[in-house]
Amino acid sequence: RDLRPGTTYTYQAGFPDSDAWSAPQTFTTAPSQTVPFTFLAFGDTQSLEPWQPTVEAALKAYPNAAFATIAGDVVDTGQNRDQWDRLFHVAKPLVSRIPLMPALGNHDIIDGLGAAMWRASLALPENGPPHLEPERAYSFEYSNALVIVLDSGLSAMDQAPWLEETLANSDATWKFAVHHFPPYSAEDPYPQIESLWGYLFDKYGLDIAFEGHFHYYMRSHPMYRGRPQAQGEPGTTHVLSIAIPNRERKLPPADYAKVQFTGVPLFQAVEIDGDTLTCKSIDPNGLVRDEFVLSK
Repeated sequence: RDLRPGTTYTYQAGFPDSDAWSAPQTFTTAPSQTVPFTFLAFGDTQSLEPWQPTVEAALKAYPNAAFATIAGDVVDTGQNRDQWDRLFHVAKPLVSRIPLMPALGNHDIIDGLGAAMWRASLALPENGPPHLEPERAYSFEYSNALVIVLDSGLSAMDQAPWLEETLANSDATWKFAVHHFPPYSAEDPYPQIESLWGYLFDKYGLDIAFEGHFHYYMRSHPMYRGRPQAQGEPGTTHVLSIAIPNRERKLPPADYAKVQFTGVPLFQAVEIDGDTLTCKSIDPNGLVRDEFVLSK
């Protein structure tokens, strides 16, 4: 409560009655003004322990990241409490210091059993569409960036008015979306996401959409009105990624894909400095496998 912006705090968690406490840890609150910063993005993390090398590589390279997001399938079976315990064990070095702001995936609410364990395990903004269950879709701002987290397992149409209102009311320099099902992929299409959310991404100049679900890496050309554009032209870049080991396989060529490959777990580091953005996709060995720059 009543935290000051741009301030580092030390905390401990524990049980006062038995005098049992964790080791001291720190976190830093968001700034009140525009500052350079980096955030981390991950695709599916669902098998958890195999995600650990990717988490460790991300924190080694970017120990002062502002926040992290996961594009859904955070765990494998969302109704199992032990999987959330494993998540926090594997991600302890990250979540003890850096806010985790994930999107819901189909495995997080597997078999349509709802998001009760998701909501019990996480504390997320409750500023999403008023007619939806809280914490399933939400938005937040950090420095000069807006991040909108959507629930692609629910109706795209039901979230579209809130998505448009959130985009229209923001004067952020950089705008991002995070959702699980991708509109462009070598697997199943999601035409409602492409037509409804894609239209609003075009209208309000969304820069990057981070997505998952299909276990490979793909960076699209800037997409505008469903068509690939040249680098530097208006359009949303879609980054579909996977944070855990995945099998190598041949992908069909696609006109929307600028880069695509399989077999490599990755994280994305998004470095923002004023009107310049650099997005790097990095493997657990620290090798940059893809990189692009956007400028305003």
